[in-house]
Amino acid sequence: MNADQISFVFQGPISNLEAAAYLGESIAAIRRTCPGAEIVVATWKGAALDGVHADQLLQLDDPGALATTPLWWNRFRFRNQNTKRMLISSLEGLRAGGREFAVKLRTDARVNGESIRREMAGLSALEPEAAIFSRRVAVGCLFSRNPRRSALLFHLSDILLAGERTDLLSLFERACRWVGELESNSETPIPWLCPEQFLWFPTLRGTSGVSLAHGFAYGVRKVLVYDRAAAANVKILESAAVGLEFSKQFGTSVQDCYSPAELVRYEQDARVRPIRYALHLGLSSLASNAWARVSLLMLGVKTRLPLSLGVQR
Repeated sequence: MNADQISFVFQGPISNLEAAAYLGESIAAIRRTCPGAEIVVATWKGAALDGVHADQLLQLDDPGALATTPLWWNRFRFRNQNTKRMLISSLEGLRAGGREFAVKLRTDARVNGESIRREMAGLSALEPEAAIFSRRVAVGCLFSRNPRRSALLFHLSDILLAGERTDLLSLFERACRWVGELESNSETPIPWLCPEQFLWFPTLRGTSGVSLAHGFAYGVRKVLVYDRAAAANVKILESAAVGLEFSKQFGTSVQDCYSPAELVRYEQDARVRPIRYALHLGLSSLASNAWARVSLLMLGVKTRLPLSLGVQR
């Protein structure tokens, strides 16, 4: 894979001169480490753009926040989410890109261009029976939640994604279409989910029929669908391997996230050692399911989550 086959798409707000300087440095680093790659920036009208030099610079109309049914713990802060802004700026940036492959980054993140190019060159084709994409999509490990240690399902990262541009387009198109359907249904409140769940759930659920009543909805069948779809279609990237930096100073722990080795092992166990896989998943799911229930009680959400294996909600 050559650098001139890749579009780097930076999406998100550029709220002040400091943010513009950070993005300008990120773009300059890509120019140095991956010369010939296309640079696309998708942001909003009125953004601070001093020092931001891209091949394509999109200044989009702000689509506004997504009004969800809030959890009790902070109804004002988390009722209106930036989900639509993330989805639409990513989609428009990918559409503007003209190369076969794409790297989607937030404007407050950066990578080493040569390192991510090497990782992308190694992305394999998929087994037809489990394929969602044309080939694996690489995803940063930060915020890619492992259901064995997290109460959040269908929660892969939105900070760094890399793969065939058509695959990334289909991911964001499905998410935008689903959010549009939720907004158009005035009879049913939009569930509170994390923005990452709004992105990944419509694709990873496939034809399984599973649903998410809210971001902490839990069930063994949901775990199975999430685990298998991620293992079959995604490659987790360690931050150090691609020089991923994230400018935010909070929430950067990877203790509850997938590691690259874990996802490979889960896929192998599911195929070769299904009994071991099922037992390990069952025991870990009991612990995570209990933690999900505790989390909901702490957050003041009145609901019953099943603690017995095999119960689907």
